[in-house]
Amino acid sequence: MSSTGLAETQGALLIGLSLSSVLYGVICCQTLSYFRRYKQDGHILPRLVIAIWISETLHQALVTYTLYYYTVVHHANFTIHEKPVWSLVVLAIPAAISATITQYIWIMRIWTLNRSPRRTQIAIGMLSLIALDAGFATEVWMVYNYRDHNWHEMATNKLWLLLMCFALLTLNDVLSTGMLCFILFRDFTGTQKGDTLVTKTIAYALNTGSLTCIGSVTVLVLIAVSADTLYYSATFIVFMQLYANSLLAMLNWRRAARETNPKETVFEFSTIPWDLSVRDEVSVRDEV
Repeated sequence: MSSTGLAETQGALLIGLSLSSVLYGVICCQTLSYFRRYKQDGHILPRLVIAIWISETLHQALVTYTLYYYTVVHHANFTIHEKPVWSLVVLAIPAAISATITQYIWIMRIWTLNRSPRRTQIAIGMLSLIALDAGFATEVWMVYNYRDHNWHEMATNKLWLLLMCFALLTLNDVLSTGMLCFILFRDFTGTQKGDTLVTKTIAYALNTGSLTCIGSVTVLVLIAVSADTLYYSATFIVFMQLYANSLLAMLNWRRAARETNPKETVFEFSTIPWDLSVRDEVSVRDEV
């Protein structure tokens, strides 16, 4: 393998690991801040936050082991460098878990705020997309690619499954962002403080949704143009951590939002009814 080949594989992984380590550090800080500041969030939400942190820790451990495997255990073994290691394939599991939990929390928040009589059907449809993506497409792709012989095979074997994974992920991001912005747009209060907060929240939702969508599209483009490199894997490693960071940032932002407008409950997560069987006729303000 040439130096160019190393730059496109192990070099890309090194950059991905470096950026991933920074994002993981932010996740740890935000998780600690959450448990210090919000002890009234009931039982379910803190457990989901713990599950996200565990998934991200496993994600980081697998990335670190992958780079250690190539650069230390098999240093200068260029034959091994051309073959995928199991940890890089299994990485799809914690990444899918973290993204699924994050999207689930956002969907339940949207369901709570939504006044539509069809809100339960909409939520069930979006949750079904998550289950299809994380519970089927990701795992099936992982099984098919577990014993691939080179990076090109890993990217192109059952490519339609990989495309479906990111397409469903992107679709859910677009739906969640669009619905949240639509619901928030209806909540303009007519007061300067309230409308300013809603405007900031809409901008935040659009920015977060745009980042995750851009990440998915970028991975797909890199697979199409450079399937024999690890640019797509490095990008995937980094952008999947945006889900956990965006959720934790919003959870920790609630106190500042309350100080701006104490009556605003758009991001009151502690009273989300996590079961869709909760009666639909309860008004949004009564629920929160």
